[in-house]
Amino acid sequence: MTKSPLPEDRIPVIVGVGEIVDRPKELTQGLEPLTLLEEALKRLAEQKQLSEALQKLAQQMQRGEFREDPDIGGNRADTSLARMGGLLELYGQTAGGERLSKLRDVLTFTGAGDNPEVLRFVNYVASRLVETSRPVAAVGPEARVHCE
Repeated sequence: MTKSPLPEDRIPVIVGVGEIVDRPKELTQGLEPLTLLEEALKRLAEQKQLSEALQKLAQQMQRGEFREDPDIGGNRADTSLARMGGLLELYGQTAGGERLSKLRDVLTFTGAGDNPEVLRFVNYVASRLVETSRPVAAVGPEARVHCE
């Protein structure tokens, strides 16, 4: 088996399937198909609630890890978040609002938008791109060089 590049506490797992097994000795004692389906759906709903609770807990832990990070969190958190927001806006201006909306949805749905490693990377890229999209040199009143 291949070792995952993710730390053990970050490896995704399937939390719910909603399965039920009914193997009576006599066929007449078995559950009706609709009853089997209802029971499987109940179990899936219970597992879904557990899965959502675990995902919420993981996101809270990641947000706490971000806030405690000395490079991008703590007293730098607001600046880091503003810088990353600037990068997203720059992307939205180029790719369009619909693509930006889809990206935000993916970051939220997958939890990647709370992952400290993803945030470090996005902050790094943002610090290089967003801040250099301003004029970087002026050689006289009319001459300006932009990095865009």
